Amino acid sequence: MKPDLLNIIHSQTADAAEQQELPAGEPKATSPIVPTDTDSAAIKTVTTCQEPEPRVIKSRKKKIARKIHRRCLEVARQFDDEFEKAIKERDEQMHEDRKLIQRLRNENRKKASKLRQTVVERQKALAEKLILETEVRQLKQLLNRSRDSGDGCISWAAVQPTLYRVHDELRASLSQLWDTIDMVQR
Repeated sequence: MKPDLLNIIHSQTADAAEQQELPAGEPKATSPIVPTDTDSAAIKTVTTCQEPEPRVIKSRKKKIARKIHRRCLEVARQFDDEFEKAIKERDEQMHEDRKLIQRLRNENRKKASKLRQTVVERQKALAEKLILETEVRQLKQLLNRSRDSGDGCISWAAVQPTLYRVHDELRASLSQLWDTIDMVQR
């Protein structure tokens, strides 16, 4: 585009020189064009449109490069700050998660210990229940035999307190067993 502008300016100066009045009998000048007032304005326009000198270009490029470099450093700093912030947040979250995991493990150990204790108590209660059921069965058999045989009768008054005691112990054991099971389920 600039060469076209130069050609336009050059053609305008050539036209201006042709239009200049020459004295009669003098031949037209074919070599350099003599500048006129309009030509000098055109030349000034041409000089302002010309590309800047190389040192000006270099200094502009350096300024632009410095601005770009500063902006890149600023963006890099922002990125580093955000990255450090994200790392810090992740570390804090991991620390909280570790605490939570440790707390859950401790609770799990406590509940497992409680469950083992409950299982042991349940087994003891079941063993006691079996012993008491055996005693009740034996007493009932003894009572039935004594009724059937009629000889050596045992009075109900002698058997009744023992049966009631065994019955109460059996109910207490079962009640304790169910209370323990309810506590574990909660």
